[in-house]
Amino acid sequence: MSIGLCPAPRRLPFPAWALVLTAAWMGGVALVAWLARASSDAPLVCNLRRLTGIPCPTCGGTRAAMAAADGRFADAFTHNPFLCVAVVAAFTWLVVRIGFGQRIVLSRGLRAGFWSAAAVLFAANWAYLIWRG
Repeated sequence: MSIGLCPAPRRLPFPAWALVLTAAWMGGVALVAWLARASSDAPLVCNLRRLTGIPCPTCGGTRAAMAAADGRFADAFTHNPFLCVAVVAAFTWLVVRIGFGQRIVLSRGLRAGFWSAAAVLFAANWAYLIWRG
């Protein structure tokens, strides 16, 4: 089991759909923020929660993004811990890949362990969101 770095191109192939999805999500966050500030009640944007009363695994992601944008990182973490850690991990990966021109390489056993741990943490995060209500 090992972790290593190997050279990789600094420029990543960037599909246009990713840019469109990101822009749409950011527009949705801006709309929700505007609606929340315009009224006393924040709108419920999670369809699963609206239909079943159970929060989805990404519930709190919009509130976490809004709290992080306001500099309230502890509040962001309490809204959805898994998404906050995933964003930090993705940012770290981008810095290593684009900033240093390296690719993080995990051995097969470590990669399986990483994805298993991610699945367990994802499930624990969802249980936390359900418990928190």
